Amino acid sequence: MSNAASYELSRVATVVPLNKLAYRAIKDAISKVDIYSNKASLRLNERMLANRLGISRTPVRDAIAQLEHDGLLETHPRNGTYIVRKTKREVLDIICAWTKIECTAVALVAKKASNKEIASLRQLAVISNKGPDAHISPAGLLQAVIRFHKRLIELSRSTQINDKADTLFVHLRAVCAAFSEQGDRIRWSSATDPMGIVRALENRNTDLAHNLVKEQLTTLERHVANQPTIMN
Repeated sequence: MSNAASYELSRVATVVPLNKLAYRAIKDAISKVDIYSNKASLRLNERMLANRLGISRTPVRDAIAQLEHDGLLETHPRNGTYIVRKTKREVLDIICAWTKIECTAVALVAKKASNKEIASLRQLAVISNKGPDAHISPAGLLQAVIRFHKRLIELSRSTQINDKADTLFVHLRAVCAAFSEQGDRIRWSSATDPMGIVRALENRNTDLAHNLVKEQLTTLERHVANQPTIMN
């Protein structure tokens, strides 16, 4: 009988800390708020959040602190905690940062993604490219555009890119939602040619895919810059 080597091992922790679960839950909820809508309720109540999540207020407080660090929340003494609504200048900076991230991501997708993974973008591109006369709601079109861009980022297989994009996308989605709510055509004019991006990726044409992504996001940037409302 052979003698097995003896190692000192610590027990693997399988329980996710409550503050991390609270962070994910609250961030997910924030990502669904139309921040730039006049109807949006931006104030958060710590006690209500704890009750809704079924946990104590301590992990909720920790989660709020992390979300403040992420730039998604801000707390005003004696006035409460609010979801951050960016200024127009800040939104333009977010779009610029997103453009750099997605252009980097699309190069990685062209290089590393499988044909099947790239094909997963095709259906999203088909829906995103539908015009105002299509039998699909503006909200449905917006969601398709969002899913297309998020899937493109995911396929980069870069943890750093996905982490950086995650927080930026909360505001990018909310800005597009505000335009959509006003009946704006940004959901089509910003998605200049999503199918063209897919075809470029299928052909492993990195330069063309990069240029199409940049064109589409530059269109969005110009559109936001010309808006007199929505952002202060």
